[in-house]
Amino acid sequence: MSGIFSQENQITQAAAPVDINTAGVASDWLSMANYDRITFIISIGTHGGASTITVANASTNTGTGTADIAFRYRKTATTLVDDWGALTAVAATGVATDGATTNIMYLVEVDSQELTDGMDFVQVKMSDPGVATVVGVIGIGSRGKIKQATPISLQS
Repeated sequence: MSGIFSQENQITQAAAPVDINTAGVASDWLSMANYDRITFIISIGTHGGASTITVANASTNTGTGTADIAFRYRKTATTLVDDWGALTAVAATGVATDGATTNIMYLVEVDSQELTDGMDFVQVKMSDPGVATVVGVIGIGSRGKIKQATPISLQS
């Protein structure tokens, strides 16, 4: 059977759901060595204040040479609905969340061709909003460079 999502894409919990008040959040470093694209799905439950979403790349899974990079994103317009807005390009300085709408999602798209030379690892970060804001992050590696029945781990 071909075309099964879980065989063509690798899915990982990049950051467990957590209240990012006082600390913000940084996902795990995910490897793009075997994938052309990583999509981060950021799910925000309680959303008490604005936070800034940024993406960084590095040469190792411990963050060696970390540098923020430009990326593209979409967000849902209303709560608990899949009404995605337009794909929007942003600079390395990131994008601010709306700070008020609860139960919304952001999709953050990263293409391997846009990484700095020698940087195969990426992570998504959200700054401390100063109030209770519950966030979880899923990472999806797609367009695998090596086709196989079991996708290669993103966390290597």
